[in-house]
Amino acid sequence: MSEATWWYRGGTSKHDLHYRREAEVNTTLEELLLYFIFLINLCILTFGMVNPHMYYLNKVMSSLFVDTSLPDDERSSFRSIRSITEFWKFMEGPLIDGLYWDSWYGNKQLYSVKNSSRIYYENVLLGIPRVRQLRVRNNTCKVYPAFQSLVSDCYSKYTVENEDFSDFGLKRNPEWTHTPSSRTAPWHWGFVGVYRDGGYIVTLSKSKSETKAKFVDLRLNNWISRGTRAVFIDFSLYNANVNLFCIIRSNFRIRTSNFHVKTKR
Repeated sequence: MSEATWWYRGGTSKHDLHYRREAEVNTTLEELLLYFIFLINLCILTFGMVNPHMYYLNKVMSSLFVDTSLPDDERSSFRSIRSITEFWKFMEGPLIDGLYWDSWYGNKQLYSVKNSSRIYYENVLLGIPRVRQLRVRNNTCKVYPAFQSLVSDCYSKYTVENEDFSDFGLKRNPEWTHTPSSRTAPWHWGFVGVYRDGGYIVTLSKSKSETKAKFVDLRLNNWISRGTRAVFIDFSLYNANVNLFCIIRSNFRIRTSNFHVKTKR
């Protein structure tokens, strides 16, 4: 047998080449087997942490805050908000009624929890809810030269470059002054854009009447205006019966055209 049949170019024999191919196949199969074992263990751990109570707690909170009808309009809810007027109806209606419960089953007086309140009977409100908005500066969009004399105000879409950091409205109150964003705070992203922490923050009261009065004051003084691009409502709760925490963030995003409000929970 000729030498060419035993050796390939570069000095590698057919036997060595065949052995290398078998080793590569065996290594690939071993790695694939280990990957499947890892994937099975991951699925077991992940699905083992899920229980039906998570679904029911989320469904109850959605029904309470998202699906409850707005005052004087049974066909509208959180999901169908399309104007600033409807936004304030939600804030002064379903949101306040959901955050501050004062009755127990059978319309009995709800017993109090130290430094906290209850939501839907069994859920303890942790801390104090807050409302936060992000704004953009005036004259941040490009106007065609022929129309510049007709357009005095122009608010572009939200970007970090367009964000407004100046105080406005009733500057003596903290909700009208800008709170800087923390470098370590997470950003929020959605279908319309990406939003960072900070902005104009309203810290709600533990009293239902005080919170409602604050919302009325903000509405009458136009806290939500043409420069507003996003409003966030944040609060968290704990249910001891199922040992679950629930963190809720309601988002209202205002487009640049016609004050159309996009909502997402």
